[in-house]
Amino acid sequence: MRSGYDHNRNFGAPVPASVTPVKRFASFEDLFLFTGNGHLLAADITKSVRQPFFSPTPTTLPFNWIIEWDRMTNKSDPNEGHFARKIDTRLAPPIQNMVNEGTGADIQDAAGTPVRKLLRGLAVRNLLRGYLLSIPTGQAAADAMGVDRLTEAELRKNNSDAVNLALQNGGFLVNTPLWFYILKEAEVRADGNSLGELGSRIVVETQLGIMRHDPNSYLNDPDGPWDPSKGVQLADGEGPIVTIRDFFKFADLAA
Repeated sequence: MRSGYDHNRNFGAPVPASVTPVKRFASFEDLFLFTGNGHLLAADITKSVRQPFFSPTPTTLPFNWIIEWDRMTNKSDPNEGHFARKIDTRLAPPIQNMVNEGTGADIQDAAGTPVRKLLRGLAVRNLLRGYLLSIPTGQAAADAMGVDRLTEAELRKNNSDAVNLALQNGGFLVNTPLWFYILKEAEVRADGNSLGELGSRIVVETQLGIMRHDPNSYLNDPDGPWDPSKGVQLADGEGPIVTIRDFFKFADLAA
């Protein structure tokens, strides 16, 4: 995820001051004001500096913020604000520090801040969740699926000194949390352009398992098994659905 996207004609990359209408940068921090607990913060964000991009009392995503998906599907587009970042272990600030979390009075600790900070840290939450649910380590998952383990050199690559020290002192070069491991695998073995072999296997096999166990899945069509050679067609009979633009068209999000 990026910190922001060029997601419609009103919100996106900054433009010269001489250009009208003025275009506001679409940060994820702004979008988060309308998700989860974000609506509770509405009264605090309707300042003059935010106008005219906010309505006087915003409680839902404003109509002029809705994403124009056509902008996100041209692979030859040079505007990086239309695409995701490469996959790595570094989180964009709005994701690293989730502004909507830890705002409720009922979860505040005596000191007033440590618990709140903990709840806002996505990396901390993911690592603790993996530990509490006894999710296998990256190495254990790789062994179970017959995938070559990442080496210690690969796990250390491109990290800050602080991260490498934590990996070393915590024993995580041998028993790496799966969340971090999958991100690092994508970074060092797929140049961040896709998940690596282990991450891809986990995603795809999970999806296949859900479809196989769903009685309404096309894999369980009572009229006969689905023929993958025919692909999945659009409602007008065109197809098969192959690209992300095809999926957006199927979902009536793009022409």
